[in-house]
Parts: sequence; structure tokens; C-alpha cells
Amino acid sequence: WMREAINNKEPVTVELRNYRQDGTEFWNRVSIAPVYNDDGKLTNYVGFQQDVTGQKEHEQEYERTVDLLNQTEQIANVGGWEVDPETEDVFWTDHLFEMLGVEYDKEPPLDEALNVYLEEDRPRVENAVEEAIVAGEPFEVEARFQRPDDEIRWVRICGEPIIKDGEVVTLRGTVHDVTHHKEREQE
Repeated sequence: WMREAINNKEPVTVELRNYRQDGTEFWNRVSIAPVYNDDGKLTNYVGFQQDVTGQKEHEQEYERTVDLLNQTEQIANVGGWEVDPETEDVFWTDHLFEMLGVEYDKEPPLDEALNVYLEEDRPRVENAVEEAIVAGEPFEVEARFQRPDDEIRWVRICGEPIIKDGEVVTLRGTVHDVTHHKEREQE
């Protein structure tokens, strides 16, 4: 990358794994940029180095945590969600999309998100979400939804309001597929 950028007379920034004299590893961010004179002629390059080992370690830990959470969702068959009460913007984890089997390019607005539940169960979920936002109290409800292949699944929806200065600023929760549990109960 660096050689190509220099050959093309372009600036470049790369992160390289390096080793100190004592053999310990560190990450180095190297930035190189061409310097031109007033006539537009390339005269030299200027370069900067920065030890970014701590940042790289944080990035790696973050990636590990995200991977662990994704795997945990898969194993537990649980999806996560979040609602902004002010804008009603919704965020779903990838596994929630998979569980519901919905084909959205992005998360739907709150009213559409609630439409994934069967019509007779939807009011129970809507009321729980509204009450959590108004009262700032957690909730847990069960509801059914129909996957695109017409399979009816049961889920347990839990919500936990995040409160700042006495107001609910975010509502976060989980959707846990409890279909097998419900089937055992019915047997």
C-alpha cells in the first residue's frame, strides 16, 4: 500500500504490526503525504508515526464482544431490539431479523415493527411498549407471529426502559423464541 501510494504520489495511512527492540509487539499507524513546492513539483514526503496499540487492543476486544453476543443470540435463539421513544426509530439485531424471517432493507418504524405480530396479539405488545415508555417500567409479554413460510411461532418479548433525568430515553429488549416451550405446555 505504502509503495503504491508513493509511486502514485498520493497520501497514505496504514497500520502495521511492529516490534520493539526488546521484541514486544506494538501497532504503529504510519501516515505519509507528498509535499509539493509552489510550482507543483514534488519535493519530498512528510511522514508521521503513532503507536496505536491501545486502540487496536480495544478494537479487537470490541470485535470479540460483538462476535460473542452474536453467537449467544444464535445459541439462545434470542434477538435484541431498541426503540427511541421520541422518534420511534427502531433497531433490530441481525438475529431478530432472522428469527422473524422478515425481508426489510432496514428496521421498520415502530408501527410497522409491531405489525409482525398476529393481529389478535398485537394490542398486547403495543400496550406493553407504550406503558413502558410512559411509566418507565419493564415488561414481559408473549405473542405470536407468522413467518413468511406461514409457520406460527411464539415469542416472549421483554422490554427495559433506559431512564435519564426522569424520562425514558430508550427502550431496549429481547425477543426469545419460546415455541417449543409452548408446544410442550400444550401437550
